Amino acid sequence: MGLAFFPRVARASQAEPRTVVIMAETHTEAVSQRLRQEIEALGFQVEVQPETAPLRSLEAIAEEAGAMAVIRVKSLLAGGVEMTVLDRVTGKTVHRELARASESNPADRELVATRTVELFRASLMELSADHPTRGAVTASPPVQALVQRDQQQRARRAGTLSLAVGPALLLMPEWRPSAQLWIAASWLSRSGFGVNAVAFATLSAAHVAGAEGETDLTTGIYRLGASWAVRPESCVFCARFSAGWSLMTLRLRGTANPPYVATQAERVVWAPWLSASGQLRLSAHLALVVEVSGALALPPETVRFAGREVANFANPALLVALGPELSWP
Repeated sequence: MGLAFFPRVARASQAEPRTVVIMAETHTEAVSQRLRQEIEALGFQVEVQPETAPLRSLEAIAEEAGAMAVIRVKSLLAGGVEMTVLDRVTGKTVHRELARASESNPADRELVATRTVELFRASLMELSADHPTRGAVTASPPVQALVQRDQQQRARRAGTLSLAVGPALLLMPEWRPSAQLWIAASWLSRSGFGVNAVAFATLSAAHVAGAEGETDLTTGIYRLGASWAVRPESCVFCARFSAGWSLMTLRLRGTANPPYVATQAERVVWAPWLSASGQLRLSAHLALVVEVSGALALPPETVRFAGREVANFANPALLVALGPELSWP
């Protein structure tokens, strides 16, 4: 008696609390094996046991195997498949039926496996609730990791907030390029549509010169717009397109050659803009972003030396920005 008993105790101790038992009928073996792959991919150990007649209770099977959960996939007499999950971590038993599914159909086998895993994950999500669970076993590291991933996915469904910062270059046909500081904040829904706000501050002035003298230009550029992103959940490189209106503040400081007189001026200009950006995903919350945008001042703002037109501002203007982007969640 003693020799037969000790291996059973050791087995239960080793299995607890990360083993999931799958009860399989003979004709549902293909479904059970597909389900086993899905559960193992989540980080759990899986044990497939054949069904017996009469059926044993899931509680007895779980206690005997020292398992954290037991899953039974059973054909219904009226047709269809019933999935039952006993979750000893939360102390719940949940059911789901697929009335038209057949274990003989490969497509239905995939559907049954997917729906059963969803049922299993949904049961474990009670661990994120404020109230204590009624489970008989503690949550193992795979359970905690699974619940955390599901919480993050739920948060992403509400949208993703991101903040990017880095250097940028302002390019205009008649002006010497101007270095800018780029700051961008955006919110994207799960569907990929969102809004963004962008600001550029001058680090080095744009410059234009003529026989009459020269002018330095510093700018403040403030944008609001709408975005659409190509954002599959597992993308490594994603594209984003944006459009909107920008407010540009201009400060011109002139230096004159004799006999001309230097002047200073400040202007406010409105401009529509378009942008395209690419994100190289470095980690779950960090990406490297490059953005190229174009703007056209309305109405055009012209710079003149002694009445002679020498340059136009943002007619058009091109901005190239590069920097890291942090996102939440």
